[in-house]
Amino acid sequence: MAAPPPPQVQAQGQGVQAGQGPLLLGAGGPAPPAMVARARYMEVRVEARYYQD
Repeated sequence: MAAPPPPQVQAQGQGVQAGQGPLLLGAGGPAPPAMVARARYMEVRVEARYYQD
């Protein structure tokens, strides 16, 4: 139960934070990787919707 998350998840989260560091800090501090991943997923869906039109 107390085991840390898999290294892949940590590496992915760090990559996202490194790529959008200023954005997250400007929004009020670093966001959890899960929230960042969900936000990017929603952005991709919105972009896909625009491109389909």
